[in-house]
Amino acid sequence: MRASLDSEDNSETTNKLDNNEDHRQPGVRPEADSDSESDEDEVQKTVDQIIADIKASKEASVIKISGYDLSNPTEVSRFLDRYENYLSGVREKKNLLHFIADSHGMPSFGKISAFIKALVQMDANLLARRDEDGKTPLFCAVSRRKHKLVKIMCEAHSDPNSVLRMSKGPANSKSSNCLHEAILKKKNSRDDDLIKSLIELTDDDTLLAVNDRGLTPLHLAVEYERCDEGQVEVVEALVNKCDRALDKMYEHSEKGPLSPYLYLEYTYDEAIKKGRRDIEKRAITEKPKSKEDESRGSYSSKGRIYNKRGEVLYEEQRDSSMMKLPPERPRIAQGPGEAPVGKFPSRPSTLDKSRDPLVVVVAVDDSNKDSLKSPADKERNKKSSSGGSSALKPSNASLEQMKEFLRLYCLRNRQHDDAVEFLYGMRQDKQIYFDLIGTNPKITKDRIENGLNHLNFEDILQYVAIPQVEFEYDFISPKAGQRAPKRNGSGRADLMPLFNWLRDKKGVKRILRVIIEDLQHPAHSDEVIESCLNGMCVETWDWRKHDLSPDVLHKVAPDVRVVHLYWGGNNAILRAWSEAEGLKKLKKLKIVHLHSQQGLETRDRTEENIKQFKTRMLPIEVNQVKMKGGKADSTSGSLAATRDPYERHKWLTSMEEYADFLQTAERAQKDDIGDPSPLKHPITVALIDDGVDVNDQNIQSRIIGGRSFCHRDKEQNLNQSYYVSGGHGTAMARLICKVCPGVNLFILRLDEYFIELGKRQITAESATKAIRAAIERRVDIISMSWTIERTERNKHDIEKLADAVRDAASKGILMFCAATDQGAYKDTTYPAASSTKKIFKIGAAEASGAALKWLGDQTLVDFIMPGHQVVTEQRDDPRIKNSTALTGSSVATALASGLAAVILYTVQLADVYRRSDDLGAYRSLKNYDRMKEAFSQIGTTKESDNKYITVWNRFTSVIKPAISEQRPRDEWIDYITTLADQLMRTA
Repeated sequence: MRASLDSEDNSETTNKLDNNEDHRQPGVRPEADSDSESDEDEVQKTVDQIIADIKASKEASVIKISGYDLSNPTEVSRFLDRYENYLSGVREKKNLLHFIADSHGMPSFGKISAFIKALVQMDANLLARRDEDGKTPLFCAVSRRKHKLVKIMCEAHSDPNSVLRMSKGPANSKSSNCLHEAILKKKNSRDDDLIKSLIELTDDDTLLAVNDRGLTPLHLAVEYERCDEGQVEVVEALVNKCDRALDKMYEHSEKGPLSPYLYLEYTYDEAIKKGRRDIEKRAITEKPKSKEDESRGSYSSKGRIYNKRGEVLYEEQRDSSMMKLPPERPRIAQGPGEAPVGKFPSRPSTLDKSRDPLVVVVAVDDSNKDSLKSPADKERNKKSSSGGSSALKPSNASLEQMKEFLRLYCLRNRQHDDAVEFLYGMRQDKQIYFDLIGTNPKITKDRIENGLNHLNFEDILQYVAIPQVEFEYDFISPKAGQRAPKRNGSGRADLMPLFNWLRDKKGVKRILRVIIEDLQHPAHSDEVIESCLNGMCVETWDWRKHDLSPDVLHKVAPDVRVVHLYWGGNNAILRAWSEAEGLKKLKKLKIVHLHSQQGLETRDRTEENIKQFKTRMLPIEVNQVKMKGGKADSTSGSLAATRDPYERHKWLTSMEEYADFLQTAERAQKDDIGDPSPLKHPITVALIDDGVDVNDQNIQSRIIGGRSFCHRDKEQNLNQSYYVSGGHGTAMARLICKVCPGVNLFILRLDEYFIELGKRQITAESATKAIRAAIERRVDIISMSWTIERTERNKHDIEKLADAVRDAASKGILMFCAATDQGAYKDTTYPAASSTKKIFKIGAAEASGAALKWLGDQTLVDFIMPGHQVVTEQRDDPRIKNSTALTGSSVATALASGLAAVILYTVQLADVYRRSDDLGAYRSLKNYDRMKEAFSQIGTTKESDNKYITVWNRFTSVIKPAISEQRPRDEWIDYITTLADQLMRTA
């Protein structure tokens, strides 16, 4: 059928449609009869003719069909009345809007906008009709990137979101909707405006929908291949429109749940791998053509640079398939021999020399690219660029901007645990806050450089909280004839070393919130405060200093949003704060919390001064907070201390002697092996407790990291650090290290609450998270010196805790938990009451080996260990004046964990010195039944029903000859290998 050729041949156009029209009344479709197929053909021909006539009039100023002016709403209405029966179409279930969206060569949609709007607004709701592929006309228009048509369709429809959220194909709800498609089909930055306009029209259901790959629009938007200059604004629009999109996870088949942030990093890593594979492939297939090329790098005809070996050193980037290898993102150091695990595993920070050197030299900087191109290539690129490129060009700059936006938004708007899951998954590689509340008020240089050195921080911190502390400087005596330098000002400077350490040593660049106790006289000087926080971009300021000068805020926190001010009662200060050059100079300031106390003035006068201050500060909101007096409650533990170490347990004496022997033997072999810690798989114990004091010299060097699930103030998003202890966890860590001095400790701090006066209960939720974190870390042992009672309040969390315990057992992690010390009744506390049998239940014993009287039913525990008046300090430590003695199954549990750790350490060390690469003995003992057998083979007492382990039968008896016969220390390792063989014996 021939279409009208131009707009002047209107009579022909009219006749074409008129000849196909049977003059039925409008609104009446042909009745179904034997000729129904021919009727459908007639309808389709009419639709085809309408489209053909519209295309034929493409260049005309006015588009007409059958004499109807499609730019005139009245004539469009008449046209629709006449041809309504034909507009729904029949072929492939497509209606006229489908054909308009799918057709090429259409006139400007602005010319036929009235026609399109009328079609959209028909009662038949043509825009929501799916074709046989499940696509709506709007989906087709989006897919073909017809921006103007999409805009007209959305503006005309009464509820565009109802069509935008329709997935492609009604049978499968997990398929792309219009927003997915818009992001997927993005070709260049010109598509960004369309995507952002669609985002504004959608609701949460549309923004949270997943496609057939399980990806939300936000996940698609953060894919590295789309990280061009304008994509950051698209991601911002998505997050600002639907905050919940950040919490939606993509379930990866191997890596598990991935947040949008983790998915961004995953796609970035995949791009690196693909780029490396492509480069290596080209290095094999492409070779220099002449000897001259072999002697020096030169361009081939295809724009490549080769080295002397014929390897490709540079590949000209011509399209998206020949992408320059992106620079790798910063890496985090792993412990020696630690396997990569988790949602996003850590990587070695040093260069992997086993990789092809091409990986290093290929990533040529953009600034030097032109200098490397041949003149012909430069000319060719110049011509191609003049026409505009449609290929997406991801850049490292856009990647970093996107990551910073996501991190900042998350850290500003998410609770700590949620932020950790978003940024790291289950495995937390970095700390997102620094909190010393509850720490020793004396801070030393050694504690900062050694005790806290294991901490790795995100370069943006949610907050830094530091109590009133005093930094103890190393005193340097003046030389003879010199005077000691005079103090310049009375202001303190104790926090400067801490903030310098955070900035210079730990790479912290930004702190969103500061909480600093500085109300005691003398406070820190303004100059010191400015030095501490210079460049940190603080957004919530709570440096608790009386009558702070606004100049400090102007200099170091110009973008601050919330300020806490501590007022001493002097109205002159309120006046200064409310001046134009005071707080009002801070353009982003929204809220001021005024912590006030009554000074010289009466209460009424004070309240009036505050009222006037609030008025002068408008539109900034001012909230008055009455300052509270008194000191904070002490968090120190109630551990028994004595100058007498009580009765010395033979068990402890034996294990301390073996620990000394082990360390001496290792030092003697150090020169031979060349590594002070030669284990291929260092033994790691996850200590789940109330944190540890990293200032403790006995455990300081053994801590490799940790996490805290303890919330100090959940409403304010403040946490208790794992490196600040209430006392119990530090004692447990000492005992583990006492038995196995070479162990690594991964610290996991539990949350707790008060259930009655003076009695605290651990939350099952935090215990579950701690065990999950230990699983993700792939620790060898989990030590749990605590119990949780099942209540109506926590029964659901208890079930999740039991599941976590079963999962840890299935992963081959040895678990030790404390039996209850509540007397003779069946133990129903958790984790001991978990259904899995593969968890060691440990009870407490006296020095004689007899179970403590309040242990309960001894048959319900696996083993009993020393747990009565056990001294935690190291034997014969001259620094110890008062010894701390502990009693209970928690002590026994820590010692059992230490015993298992030293057994694993011993058998692996023996393999190392045998020059054996086999870790069979170590892996074998990671099995619950095998470790239980090893415990029993050491030796037990009949009086304890074979529960109390006589460690001296193995450890002391083996090493005693080496000491008594004064064997050379370089031979001591032979005795350790003998012990390892004995530990591996089976019944």
